Amino acid sequence: MITIGLHFGTYLSEVYRGALEGVSKTQWEACRALNFSTAYTYRRIVLPQAFPIAIPGMGNYLVGIFKDTPLLSTIGVAELFHAATAVGGYNYRYLEPYTMVGIIFLILSVPAAMWVRKLEKTVNVAQGKIKQ
Repeated sequence: MITIGLHFGTYLSEVYRGALEGVSKTQWEACRALNFSTAYTYRRIVLPQAFPIAIPGMGNYLVGIFKDTPLLSTIGVAELFHAATAVGGYNYRYLEPYTMVGIIFLILSVPAAMWVRKLEKTVNVAQGKIKQ
């Protein structure tokens, strides 16, 4: 868990940095000219503009977590594959159990990707970037 957290935390920090840099510098200058505090500037001006920019990257890494956890054999994936191998060993038919493991991962990752797509559309509609 720590390894996955550190691995994806470093990539997500770059997504956040890119989103913050995606906010126009004139927004910062306007806030300084109006004498807004740094906390107020982030909370009310910068973060609401940076969040829609960061959604696609965050969604990619959310789905990436589902895909990369089998490589690290954590979060029960090793047990799933071990169970599939054991079931396949009873009758020497490995295709069906491994297909079920793949379906389980699809059941986890496809709704997550759809949720991220819906979130991105909702935020864009709320900000008036696209029409419903």
